[in-house]
Amino acid sequence: SEFSLDINLNKTISEIIKTYKTSKSYYLKLFNRTKPEAIFIVQNGIQKGLFDAANILGVPVIELQHGFIGFVHPAYSYPVSLTNTKSLKLPSHFLTFSSLWTEKINYPVKNIIAIGNSFLAKKIEVNKKIYDLTFIFADIYTKDLLDVIDDLIKLSYKGEICIKLHPNQLNELHIIRTIYKNQSNIPIVYNQMSMSKVLSLSKAIVAIQSTSVYEALNCGVKVFLIRAKDYKTHENIFYNSNLY
Repeated sequence: SEFSLDINLNKTISEIIKTYKTSKSYYLKLFNRTKPEAIFIVQNGIQKGLFDAANILGVPVIELQHGFIGFVHPAYSYPVSLTNTKSLKLPSHFLTFSSLWTEKINYPVKNIIAIGNSFLAKKIEVNKKIYDLTFIFADIYTKDLLDVIDDLIKLSYKGEICIKLHPNQLNELHIIRTIYKNQSNIPIVYNQMSMSKVLSLSKAIVAIQSTSVYEALNCGVKVFLIRAKDYKTHENIFYNSNLY
């Protein structure tokens, strides 16, 4: 309706229901045989069969936050008008990085607890910041970000510009390296350096949408957000004084 498409969803929905029923049957047999005291899981809103089987058998399921969740993530943002939550297939506990992630969503799990994440909270200390601007890439934002970098070059920007590629951009690595082969102030970083290390070396980052935006703010790194595509995904931190 929204995009004026003539599409029959019956087959797709039927397959999803079949997968759920098969999954539920499998986990009922597995849990009956193994008798788990509790189940810890990292998932993406799709393990309904597992949740249902565990709930039937009275086994607590503790889900740990896997990464970005928010109002744009349908698996974690149920309609507030939904009152009969007993029919939903959900874990018994949901452990999150912080309350920031759950204060603006509707994930009707009974026990939601912010426990933090020691690994993600750890900050790498360095003596010197070497990147003036680090551009956080993903394949869907390549053109948008390249346009901004090209504008900076035209304006004779002399600062060190780091391009941090997403792991899914191996096929673009050579192309982007070729584009900037004559620019000595534009190093390109792929998987040879972690995001946390890159952030520790950066004075500021430029992004459209990325979980690294939250990591940068946590590390005290200035964030420039480009008003393009799905940048409003980050509206829960628009108030942050270090985000522009």
